Amino acid sequence: MTRTRPCQYAPQSNQRTILYMGPEPSSFQALFDAMAQTQGTQRLDSAAEPTLTHLGTELQWRPAYSTQEASETLDSMYVNLVVIDARWVEDFEARVAEVRRFLVELDHEEDVEQRY
Repeated sequence: MTRTRPCQYAPQSNQRTILYMGPEPSSFQALFDAMAQTQGTQRLDSAAEPTLTHLGTELQWRPAYSTQEASETLDSMYVNLVVIDARWVEDFEARVAEVRRFLVELDHEEDVEQRY
């Protein structure tokens, strides 16, 4: 997996981008809604992407519902965290195999800087 654009990461920024890879939009929405209810967390409804604020940090979520979609997101932008949601999957073994292929793809990037 080789990134087509350079990373745009500013360590001093209070924004963090989180890639969510899950089975379907309803799973993401349930997780996002639950997190929005935690103490000290607020939903930022004015944002283009699903966004929460917590302790002064803006957490912008990029949902993906397939490994291909997740790979395309990683190819085009820097993310601070990848969350893999394995809850409520009908064919759990197939999902685990798909996630393993995704993790292997991430790990086999030749340029170490591109891995992160």
